[in-house]
Amino acid sequence: MIMSVATSSVTPENWSDSTVDYTPLRRRQPGVSSSTCSVSCISRNALFWLSTVNSCGRNPRALWMAVDMLLQPRMHCTSDKLSADHFAQFFRHKVDSIRVATLSADPPVIVSRKAPPLSHIKPATVTEILSLLNNTPPKASALDPIPTWLLKQRASHISPIICHLCNLSLEHGVFPIQLKQARVLPLLKTPTLDPDEACSYRPISNLSYLSKLVERVVVSRFAEHSSTYNLLPVQKSAYRPFHSTETTLLSVHNDLVRSVDNGKVFLIVLLDLSAASTPLIISCSLQH
Repeated sequence: MIMSVATSSVTPENWSDSTVDYTPLRRRQPGVSSSTCSVSCISRNALFWLSTVNSCGRNPRALWMAVDMLLQPRMHCTSDKLSADHFAQFFRHKVDSIRVATLSADPPVIVSRKAPPLSHIKPATVTEILSLLNNTPPKASALDPIPTWLLKQRASHISPIICHLCNLSLEHGVFPIQLKQARVLPLLKTPTLDPDEACSYRPISNLSYLSKLVERVVVSRFAEHSSTYNLLPVQKSAYRPFHSTETTLLSVHNDLVRSVDNGKVFLIVLLDLSAASTPLIISCSLQH
């Protein structure tokens, strides 16, 4: 009985609930003391975090997220006053307000470049899909038909099937409607905000694992095409390999220090784009 308790699955969500009442256990087995149960409880928590840290490997981003979750567990604030209709109405109104505010603005100036269109996408291979299954984070969604960990364990057997489905989507240029469905979760931006206000939340679309897998294949083709023909701005750091917020900060800091050394005045202009502007940017990009 103690072994089954010690080896049960633990996740960050139920970690705080691991203080189980062991009174019935002690009644069935009088020889089990409360200290033994406490040691078993602590051991399974330690094993979980040890395996979590080891699974990060040489990925500093994943390691930082794991340590941050260990030291500062996320607080899930809920509100009884807000429903799904409230959130849908709020974000729909936010998008409509941005459309009205930018309706009279001049159209964006998009300079055409001498580059062939991405009319043909290279098919995926079984080796590529297998590598994605082994290296992508095991994030799960309520829309997944099977647990992600089980899919990753059987990656060698199921990767040819996923590869075939992915290539069918690329060949016909159709993304299945089932894979477009997402479970939208409103998350509180910061713990200090009012949980009863819809503006305090950020909508997070939780797609199925297969949907994100096909998306990674398409993104890799698009990134390769953009890099080959230099379609991305030089200073762009988002959604590029070997680029992140650190490279942006280093670039800004370097420009600042060099300007100060040369006796010049340094001025930074920061533009905060609303998350609701995303559908507007996407529609504009599709037109061009």
